[in-house]
Amino acid sequence: MSAKIAVLMTCFNRRETTLVALGRLVSQANDLQLDIVLVDDASTDGTAEAVRSEFPQVKVVQTSGDYYWAASMALAESEASKLHNELVLWLNDDVVLDDDALARMMQVHERHPAAIVVGAVRDPETGEVSYGGRRRVGRHPQKMVKIGSAKSVVEVGAFNGNCVLIPAVASRTVGPIDGNFSHAYADDDYSLRAFAAGVKMVQVPGTVGTCALNVNSTQPASTVRGRWKQLQSPKALPLKSQVRYLRRHAGPEWPIYLMITYAKRLFNAN
Repeated sequence: MSAKIAVLMTCFNRRETTLVALGRLVSQANDLQLDIVLVDDASTDGTAEAVRSEFPQVKVVQTSGDYYWAASMALAESEASKLHNELVLWLNDDVVLDDDALARMMQVHERHPAAIVVGAVRDPETGEVSYGGRRRVGRHPQKMVKIGSAKSVVEVGAFNGNCVLIPAVASRTVGPIDGNFSHAYADDDYSLRAFAAGVKMVQVPGTVGTCALNVNSTQPASTVRGRWKQLQSPKALPLKSQVRYLRRHAGPEWPIYLMITYAKRLFNAN
């Protein structure tokens, strides 16, 4: 199947990782026209220069270093919107796609043309699913569980944004990526907005590549004030992003969920 796909990627100081991801992506384009937009958030390791040299077809947009994932993806989406593609692929720069990943995702797209298609990825060391489709459990909008690897196409209620194919009709219904989140939660927010709007989300059978599970190795500070400061890091749970997410997805009870979220981390440090 031929199609025009805008590929949205972000990177920061992972030159070799980013080059590998791009190489695996473009090697399986076949009849697909890939318009790749890569937002480099002020890398200092020569990522932007290396990408321009090895993949001149990639549009590299460089930012100031304070965009992180959410704002970078929103910027990439804005740039790609000028191209009027039929599909948009979100792809993390640390995802190494399997040789048939795009073909399999497109096969599912053909069967579910209006649905968001999620590609689960596996940890390269354990082989277990690291990111992919998810579903909510309970009322707290941040409490979700992985779908895991399924033998057939399975419907999901949310997703991680590591490898996701979004048709234009779904994108128009859901709206743009919210770049006002500091780093995380923009993918959770997008998928919950999709669910609320009645947009179907399905996961490809099996996995479509590898991506190491990101484990937070930071030790909690010894004081409540220290732990609060850690939580306000852009890659942790900054208050502004938490309030934005919970007000949108938790209903009138959002202040309660906000207090629960922080209380667990501030007063249960072990």
